[in-house]
Order: sequence, then C-alpha cells, then structure tokens
Amino acid sequence: MTDLDGNVHRAVEVDGVRWSAEELRTTKYVNGDAVEAVSSAAQWIAATAGALCSYDNSTNNDSTTGKRYNWFAARDPRGLCPLGWHVATDPEWKDLESALGMPASELDGMGFIRGEAQNVGGKLKRLQTWSSPNTGATDKTGLGLTGSGQRSGTPGGIPSLSTAGYWWTSTDNGAEAPFRTMIPFSGGIVRDDLPKQNGFCVRCVPD
Repeated sequence: MTDLDGNVHRAVEVDGVRWSAEELRTTKYVNGDAVEAVSSAAQWIAATAGALCSYDNSTNNDSTTGKRYNWFAARDPRGLCPLGWHVATDPEWKDLESALGMPASELDGMGFIRGEAQNVGGKLKRLQTWSSPNTGATDKTGLGLTGSGQRSGTPGGIPSLSTAGYWWTSTDNGAEAPFRTMIPFSGGIVRDDLPKQNGFCVRCVPD
C-alpha cells in the first residue's frame, strides 16, 4: 500500500481480509490536498476539520509510530488511505476481533478490556515499542500494532511513547466516534468512544 508521499506500507491478510501492517503516515488526501498539520495544542483542540501531527511534534518519529490524525481526517470524503483503501470501520475491527477468537458476547462491549482470555490484543501487538511487560504480545497476525500514544483532544499533553496504543475507526457515533486502544499490561483490547478532536493512529483495509 503506497501513499501519495511515496511511503510504502506493508499489508497482511487475516482471515481473508487484507490490513495495512504499519501506522499510516501520509500527509495528503487521495486527491492530493494536504491534511492540515497542527502543532498548537489550542488549535488542535478547536479543530472541526481534518488535522494531523507527529508524535511529540517531531516528524523524526513518523517512520516508527506513524502520524496522529483526528477523526475528521479519518472520515474525510477525499480519502485518507491510498486509493482503493479506507480507514477501517468499527464493524471491520469487530470482524477482525471475532476472527481472533473474541466471544460474540464481548464484541459490542464499550469501555472495558475485551477478548483478554483469548489474547486477542496480544495477537495484534508488536513485540517491540511497548513498555514492559507487554502482556500477551505475539504479533501472530503480523499487524504489528504499536504503543504509539495519542494527541489529546482536550487540554493536556501527549502520553509517553509505548504506554498505550490508539486507533480510530471511520464509523460515526454522533458527537464522538469509536476507537480501539491497548495497553502493555493486558492481552485484551478496548472499544470505546471519544471526541473526534483526539489524535490517533489509523489502519487501512481495501474498499
């Protein structure tokens, strides 16, 4: 999967579905328009349109941790992922989790660690870039999800690298939007909603 900046992202197939296997780091929508780069905390919190930033506002981190995008960028009709791909939806994440053994009774759960007994998150977590103990990490899927922090959509700083990982879905839940998060101390994965101004990583799947 190659973006308009020329970045080549690995892709893997899980249960018959291809997923990008690296954090997206494009600076452009599919039509060539630039995604606005925002470093100011005040501007970031006030954004109502697509925006991106680098971890700790340093592009030197992009090759390993990707960009952080607000939800408006993830859902922008111009397309954030390369042509033929889109930001994974909440149902697509649930399909992935189900394929990795998450019980049906937990798939729609919100705000708690799901699939912990089945090590669903551990099968997704990269072996490096997470704080110790990186519980359950096997990266069985090859997706290599990283503990890459976030950009807060409310006053506050950016969490330390490797303490947690956050990924937007392109699904709209009104004032907020669903995302996924994982932590070093669990092999499960959390599904929850947060305001769209938050800056998370994204993964892409084919259209």
